[in-house]
Amino acid sequence: MKKNHGFTLVELLATVSIMAILLMIAIPSVLTIIEKNKNTTYINDAKKLVAMAKYKMKSDPSVINPSYADYYTYGPVNRCVAFRFSTLIKENEINEGPEGGNYNLDDSASFNQGSFVIVKYDNTNKQNIYAVQLIEKYKINDVDGYKGIPFIENVDNLAKKNASNKYISSKKESFVEPTDNNLQEKFNCNSITWY
Repeated sequence: MKKNHGFTLVELLATVSIMAILLMIAIPSVLTIIEKNKNTTYINDAKKLVAMAKYKMKSDPSVINPSYADYYTYGPVNRCVAFRFSTLIKENEINEGPEGGNYNLDDSASFNQGSFVIVKYDNTNKQNIYAVQLIEKYKINDVDGYKGIPFIENVDNLAKKNASNKYISSKKESFVEPTDNNLQEKFNCNSITWY
């Protein structure tokens, strides 16, 4: 009868070496996949925010429509409509962002209501144009971090194949502080009505 003595030292070293090589190959791939999934979540949450703005415009009679008027003396006048994150998203519809933070930045002095949708009427194509910004505020070693989608003037860009790689930022300076002056300049609005 043959006795099993277990593995030899050489067999164990070979097995551990192979596992180490596989881990060195697999870990960066897994981290890349996780990062892509987080970026895709930002894109999908921004699309949801825009869909909620479209629904609110159609279903809420108190919401005015954006308008365009061409005054010959002063030039064109665009009246835009903007929706704050807290107006569009009910509690628990989007619980948290991919980094574990919050999109609704009511407590932030510099980016109060930093996640929003703004709508203007395109007189040339006779349709509304939607713009969006979605910022998640989260903690990294007790320091505030910001990540999400900086102000995009046309949400159709979110449907592009490389949108999750192109439109995500973690630089605070890339986001627009949602003041009327900033948005009027960025989105060519003469006035903005907030909801």
